[in-house]
Amino acid sequence: MRRVVTATVVGLTVGAAAFASASAVTVNTGGNLGAGSTTVASCDTTGVVTSFTLGTFDTTAGYTVSAVGVSSIDSPACNGKSVSVTLSDVSDNSVGSGGPVTVATGATSVTVTLSAAVAASKIAHVYVVIA
Repeated sequence: MRRVVTATVVGLTVGAAAFASASAVTVNTGGNLGAGSTTVASCDTTGVVTSFTLGTFDTTAGYTVSAVGVSSIDSPACNGKSVSVTLSDVSDNSVGSGGPVTVATGATSVTVTLSAAVAASKIAHVYVVIA
């Protein structure tokens, strides 16, 4: 019983030390990326609209998605920027991705081809990054 209590106390102490160390990390605003969070300027402040390009129909998996259309991109603010897309399931695990695709001058939409087709039934979230 004494060993169990000692092991529990040691485990809690190590866990508390690790938590305290992580909570003391600050964001470096001098140009280097570190742990933490900060506001990043966006070229698109109004949001974008996404749509799917359906691929083949499989009797087991259903329809697949081969590309994601991203429209309503602010122009000219985002012209020349790169667009990447990540698809995730209900548990927020990545199930597919594509890009980057460059936004052409004057364009307000792009089509991002996925690296591999994804079963549409697996997609719960679409994440778009314009950088």
